[in-house]
Amino acid sequence: MVRLVLLIFIVCGQTFAEVRPEIKKGVLDLSNWDFKKGSVELKGEWLFFWKKFIKNSSDIVGPSHFLKTNTSWTTLSKDYTRTGYGSFVVKVVGVKGRKIAFKSGYVQSAFEMLKVTGKGTGLIQKGGSLGKNADEEIPQFKSFVTDSFKGDEFFLVLNISNFNFREGAIGNFKIGAYSVVMREFEVERYSILFVLGVLFIFGCYHLGLYLNRREDKASLFFSFFCFNLFLRQLGTGEINSWLFEAPNWFIFDIFLRYEYFSIFFAPYFFAGFLNHLFDKKLERFQKITFIFSVSQLPLIFLPTSIFTYKNILLIPQMYISIWMVFLIYYLTSLFLKRVLFARLVFLGSFILILGACYDLAIAFFPEFSSFEIIPFALLIYIFVQSYVLSVKFSDAFKRERKVSYDLEMQTFQLEEEMRISKILSEQLKVVNESLENKILESTSELYRSAAKTQGMLANINKSIFSLDKEGTVLAPVSNFSKEIFRKNIVGLNGLSLLFFHFKKGSKQKNDLVNSFKGVFGGSEDNYLSLKGGFPEKVTIPDRENERGRVLEINYVPLYDDHSKVENLMLLVDDITEVEQELQESREDQLKYAILMELLPVKKDEKFCEIISVSIKHAIFVLERWVGPESSYWSVEDYQRNIYEIQAPLNQDQFKKMKNFWKAILFVKREMEAPKISETLEIRVVEVVSYIIETLMKYAEAINIFHKYNLGPEVRYQLPQGFEQSLVEKIDDFEGVMANLMGYVFLVRRISDLDEEKMANAPMKARLYSEFDSTINLLMTRAKLISYLLKVFGKMQLSEQYNNFSILLKQMPSKEKLTQDALVNHLIGPYKNLVG
Repeated sequence: MVRLVLLIFIVCGQTFAEVRPEIKKGVLDLSNWDFKKGSVELKGEWLFFWKKFIKNSSDIVGPSHFLKTNTSWTTLSKDYTRTGYGSFVVKVVGVKGRKIAFKSGYVQSAFEMLKVTGKGTGLIQKGGSLGKNADEEIPQFKSFVTDSFKGDEFFLVLNISNFNFREGAIGNFKIGAYSVVMREFEVERYSILFVLGVLFIFGCYHLGLYLNRREDKASLFFSFFCFNLFLRQLGTGEINSWLFEAPNWFIFDIFLRYEYFSIFFAPYFFAGFLNHLFDKKLERFQKITFIFSVSQLPLIFLPTSIFTYKNILLIPQMYISIWMVFLIYYLTSLFLKRVLFARLVFLGSFILILGACYDLAIAFFPEFSSFEIIPFALLIYIFVQSYVLSVKFSDAFKRERKVSYDLEMQTFQLEEEMRISKILSEQLKVVNESLENKILESTSELYRSAAKTQGMLANINKSIFSLDKEGTVLAPVSNFSKEIFRKNIVGLNGLSLLFFHFKKGSKQKNDLVNSFKGVFGGSEDNYLSLKGGFPEKVTIPDRENERGRVLEINYVPLYDDHSKVENLMLLVDDITEVEQELQESREDQLKYAILMELLPVKKDEKFCEIISVSIKHAIFVLERWVGPESSYWSVEDYQRNIYEIQAPLNQDQFKKMKNFWKAILFVKREMEAPKISETLEIRVVEVVSYIIETLMKYAEAINIFHKYNLGPEVRYQLPQGFEQSLVEKIDDFEGVMANLMGYVFLVRRISDLDEEKMANAPMKARLYSEFDSTINLLMTRAKLISYLLKVFGKMQLSEQYNNFSILLKQMPSKEKLTQDALVNHLIGPYKNLVG
């Protein structure tokens, strides 16, 4: 860190230092410069010889030009191509008797540095292998400090060949005392190593955070971003010349190509980090970035002669520039919406963008500066983003600690209440003993009446009980209640007993609560006006029945002396078998009705093809609505999709499909009167599923006719890749299920479940904020997979996924979750599904 600060000090200090000598007309006069003041950059007008290698002083004759450093030789003449060779020469005077050394600038792309005098020629340093054509040259970007030697008046010659880079040019070399230039060289080298170390450590650190908390994908993308920059810095920092001293064309080519590769994918890693940091608010931005990044990838496979052409560099630079505009737009939007962490992320990104713009300017205008600031902008950015991630991680940890603390406090309060209750119970017992005789005498008639009532209730095959205005089940209750509910229900909350799975905020629950609160203390007319809010049927979980018990409920108001409702009696009957038979009967009636509708219709190949196309299109619509893009869709998008399903069936031969048009009418009513607290996506999945089921019933009926040679059959022409797509959807479904098992049951496989984990599962589910949305996601994807399997011809597996979807729909919200509900609606059917 000290060396990094020192480097900044040296660079900034050069701005205010006294004017240093420069090369003028090919001559550098150092007679008035004291090297104790620092090194001197060899910038200015070098003498340049095109297509000539200078080997001795007698060669420094013939056609030549004056060419400034950081300037391509193509600017001298239109005949000078970007690939070629030549010599840069400067006459150094005023160093007689002084010891000097040279520090490297950049050279493109192979060179040798010579000291030429009248007495002979000496090699000072070389990089790569010179050549007069591409086959002879081996390129190498080299960073070095030469050995110290005693100076005298001499020619400094740079013989250069360039057949593997964008253009031929040299950067600013430095001359000075060995100790000074070596110190500057080491500071630069340690600065690069410092940046590399920070990038590598932060990449490993955030990768470790992700491995310990897999849902934190922001840390994963940030680690990829750091590793990508780490590898890029290895190439751009000329570290390859430290690791591979001998020139190697393959190493040069690999590092050069990765420099481009890192430009392509750094924006994607960065966009992925921002998207997950801000809870997927930038999903579209990440996808667009990925598409553009991949589209640029073929550039790195171009031949070297084309790949290193200067104009090729414009493509990633333009891509980065456009991408930064979109980045600023999205970050500004989040900043103005005051999204958490948006201000810090905006600040860090702004600094990084300034650094990138500055270095892009250097790439196009090298004479502007030779000092790149992007490594320091990166460090600032990485520290800022790491701080944001650490705060977010810390907040998540604090929330978990708070939940744990609240649970401990609730447990403590419950234990305290139980202790106080026990004391009061003992005191009440003393009082009861003294009053027992009086109570027995005064209530003997009541006991006899209750005994008669209990005797009647013992022989009735219905659950009969009454509720007070708090919803508490009052004694007596019929014996059959214990058979239905598997426990003694006296003193329990009857509403929670029967309707615990009603979703909070749903129309069902709102109607029930409003009706129940309204009837107590009201007249008979008031009861009649509110009774419509009481459900007549309900399905509750039952371990002995996969789809639960179907209960029919009748309500009887019990009035007080003033004809006001005092209690509400419920008569509950188990109609599970009757309901199943009734449902089967309805299915048979519907199949028969559809057969009758189709009997007079002319069923030709075109008719069957339209049915098949409508089913496939409806399934395609459903697939889009359960995908990630559905959150951006509107009611108008939905209505357009329904019209596209309906449109092919507007022809005359389909007018007699009355049940289909009933389904369309039902869909329109559903959309005109949306249910409370139900999202558009949930409603669309329901109604589109209803349309698909209806169309498939018509397809099954047509295939029955085909079986008896009464017409063609409905065949599904599966698109290319259908089976692979189906396998991917099932794998995705299994992945979501595995994550849910990990959060709620603390296992990854269903075979690892035991009684203890099942007992603790409801409490774990309440702590999992995404439980309800995950159940809904599994339900909709199971429904989609069911339809796709049916089209694919796997009927048995399709039915299993359909059953799973139906049972998940009955799953109560996490606040009302029970062990039986998890067994009935999740674990049991999933075991059947996986075999």
